[in-house]
Amino acid sequence: MGANPYGDLFRILKKGGVEYVLIGLSAVNCYADDPEGMFSTGDADALLRPVSSNLLRALRCLSRAGFRLEAGGEPIGPVDALLARRLVEHRAVVRGFREDGLKVDLVLEAGGIPYTEWSGSRRHFKIEGVRVPVGALPVLIRAKENAGRDKDRKFLAFYKTELAEMLRRAGRRRL
Repeated sequence: MGANPYGDLFRILKKGGVEYVLIGLSAVNCYADDPEGMFSTGDADALLRPVSSNLLRALRCLSRAGFRLEAGGEPIGPVDALLARRLVEHRAVVRGFREDGLKVDLVLEAGGIPYTEWSGSRRHFKIEGVRVPVGALPVLIRAKENAGRDKDRKFLAFYKTELAEMLRRAGRRRL
């Protein structure tokens, strides 16, 4: 398998001491046996432990690494504790963009599932030399079901057979 385009992101988050769980299609791809079984996605979704000090660490390390940060489609101001507190209060999604095309969404809630459940059921995968916490496959699928978005319903319907096979294989490997 080729280099994971998000390896640098995972190193940045690890070095910054950010507590997170990888979710979304980037996480589902960790359960694929080969590149042909992977799903196309334009970014990585990191579910952060929803406390302002953790978000502040994430914002600072991404900013230092050259990411342009936005919330609600607007650039965020200076990264400080007050900004992080307000973003957590509003459960805002922060999007990070870097000139080399690397994109990340920092989210504070996902699929109506508490962070403690995501964190408690996570698996770890070694990606580009970094131990990455990844949402458990059944929880990832349940979050897509819970999201109620048309794109998620279509994804689940279209890939029903592939996802069932991934679940079967993941169960054999002991989630």
